[in-house]
Amino acid sequence: MTANNLVIVRAGKNSLHNHWLDQAPETRSWDLIVSYFDKEAFDSHQEQPGVKKLYYEGGKWSGIYDAIERTNSLRSYEYFWCPDDDIYSKGENINEMFITAKKWNLELCQPALTNASFFFHFIVTQCHAFDLRFTNFVEVMLPCISCNYMIDIMPIIKSRHTGVGLDLIWGTPTLNPKNAVAVLDKTPMAHTRPVGAVLKGVV
Repeated sequence: MTANNLVIVRAGKNSLHNHWLDQAPETRSWDLIVSYFDKEAFDSHQEQPGVKKLYYEGGKWSGIYDAIERTNSLRSYEYFWCPDDDIYSKGENINEMFITAKKWNLELCQPALTNASFFFHFIVTQCHAFDLRFTNFVEVMLPCISCNYMIDIMPIIKSRHTGVGLDLIWGTPTLNPKNAVAVLDKTPMAHTRPVGAVLKGVV
């Protein structure tokens, strides 16, 4: 795994991450860790170049912490993208997301949601007039996080089962939102599942 960026998805049996892998591996600027919370899905995973599978019984953010620690990835990548497994996108769009984050030297950002997406916060739905909008808010559904900022928040996510409340604080501790936090309208992605559907099913 030698790309500049890393995607970590906590995945179940209906994960959409295979749609992200529609390009030849050598054209992707990112590696992928599929951290399964579903043992059956883990066992049926088919190996692919640039993709590593893990199994972890726990929540999204403690699982992301586990994936970074187990693969010693923290200082190996420029950006980390941590989407839910019900995000639909093509691989080239993910490439463009990382390009945009690096171009603007962002510490924390997210792709906007397509206008047909299920959403909770209207502010993160796509605004077609802009390439990106600087903000002080990025939701936990699909954040893109710089290496430096991931180092800062690792202690925060270590024991978190869910991301509830995380999106209300992580744009402020060490960042200047005016320059470092943004929603990327240029690279919208679709959220395909009603907000909170899975969480409600396990609580």
